[in-house]
Amino acid sequence: MEAVASIVLSPALQVIFDRLASPAIEKLADIWGVKDNFHSLRDALMRTQAILQEAEEQQIVGSLKANIVPNWRNQKVSHAL
Repeated sequence: MEAVASIVLSPALQVIFDRLASPAIEKLADIWGVKDNFHSLRDALMRTQAILQEAEEQQIVGSLKANIVPNWRNQKVSHAL
């Protein structure tokens, strides 16, 4: 379930970030006087995206370790016998 959420959430955040990075949106934020809030939101989304990316990488590494390391150990033991 967590993997499905990260598969959906990470690209969704990228779309939101891309839209917020638009010069037109930045200009509107400046006109409406919410430029500071806009930058805070954009920074928070960037941090969230970085955290999600790191979590995905750790999940992949953990999965690889769980599958590869035991197989490697078994191969090493069988060769030693």
